[in-house]
Amino acid sequence: MMHTTAAPQPSSPEPGTAPGALFTRTPNLAEPDTNRLRASMRRYFLDTFDRYESLFQCLASDEAYFIKPISLRHPLIFYFGHTATFFVNKLMLTRLIDQRLDHRLESIFAVGVDEMSWDDLDDAHYDWPSVAEVRAYRGRVRALVLDLIDHAPLQDRCAFAHRAWCLGLERCAPTKDHAVVL
Repeated sequence: MMHTTAAPQPSSPEPGTAPGALFTRTPNLAEPDTNRLRASMRRYFLDTFDRYESLFQCLASDEAYFIKPISLRHPLIFYFGHTATFFVNKLMLTRLIDQRLDHRLESIFAVGVDEMSWDDLDDAHYDWPSVAEVRAYRGRVRALVLDLIDHAPLQDRCAFAHRAWCLGLERCAPTKDHAVVL
């Protein structure tokens, strides 16, 4: 008879997690404990941001980022940069920041996830950045969002909850679905 031993479960799971869960739960923005709220938002952001980046790790080379897998879509480099730009645009909109990190990249990656009549899919109109440049930009966005999660004032919970939602904490998930299909 074979006996198996279950992995020990934490006695008090960290906010936003459940024992054995593959995905972090969406943060409860009504969490009264500021430290727990910040911890769950941080974990959720990192889990979704990192999971999205992991989709691109299967690409065989940097050249693969510049291939259009579907003619009505941008090359993959667009999708790699888009979610980071989405965060910056939402942070500007909610006035949590007052300066862009990289105007050029943010203008390239801002529009065009869904094929729409106003999307410009002509590659001749784009000077796509290198993979290293987009990776560095994503790193700056990651640092910015983490700093805001850790230090943004939480006095007005209703306003902060609205801003946090607008922050784009949910953005990586739907865009991840686009990238998986491509």
